[in-house]
Amino acid sequence: MANDDLDPKVLERVRALLAKAESSEFAEESAAFTAKAQELMSAHAIDRALIDNRTGGGDVIFRRIVVSKPYSKNKARLLGAVAQANRCRVIVGVPEDAIDMVSQMDRNDSLCTIFGHDADLDIVEILFTSLLLQATNMMLNHGSVLGARGNATRSFRHSFLIGFTDVIAARLHESQDRVIAQAESDSGGLLPILADRVERVDQAVEEAFPRLGTMRVSSSNVGGLAAGARAGQQADVGLSAVRGAAGELRS
Repeated sequence: MANDDLDPKVLERVRALLAKAESSEFAEESAAFTAKAQELMSAHAIDRALIDNRTGGGDVIFRRIVVSKPYSKNKARLLGAVAQANRCRVIVGVPEDAIDMVSQMDRNDSLCTIFGHDADLDIVEILFTSLLLQATNMMLNHGSVLGARGNATRSFRHSFLIGFTDVIAARLHESQDRVIAQAESDSGGLLPILADRVERVDQAVEEAFPRLGTMRVSSSNVGGLAAGARAGQQADVGLSAVRGAAGELRS
């Protein structure tokens, strides 16, 4: 049986591991730290889903974060990709009950509302912060970029974040599919529980934002798009350890 008293220090352990991963100068060491963090997060989230199902807990809640300029919409899109892979949803915009937050924002910042369950929201915030740091560091490593018409640095970085997010989204979904498949094989009954959690999140979003539009971004720099995609392939999301984490889960 899973322990209903989940370790309150688990998220602190995850943050500490990711901090070590981000600061390490050695790729293998960094990957090991991130893999362990992903393992802890995956085990925590699925254990929490099983506990909530037994106790009838686990209400959908929301959190708001300000995604800062530059390229705030592109960064918000990365947040959305991380959220989608972890059964959460992100809405970009300023609802009426958050008007007071606008005064604290730059006009080029993006206000994001994230809907989900507590454990999943924790993972989204932590993983997004780590991936954004990795993406920023890799992007800045390219320095200034010259194009046929002069300085193309802005278009390169805009496209870089698009390419990075596209690849990260695919990798995270692949990771989650493997975790869920293994956990379902080990204990059974997980798939309908997770499907119900996703449905409840979607219902909460629809009730809060009945007239949603779609945020679109476009790329104008092929080099930046390709560089971002390569960076997304190199970014640490700890996929090697996720399968092992699923094997430790207990219903």
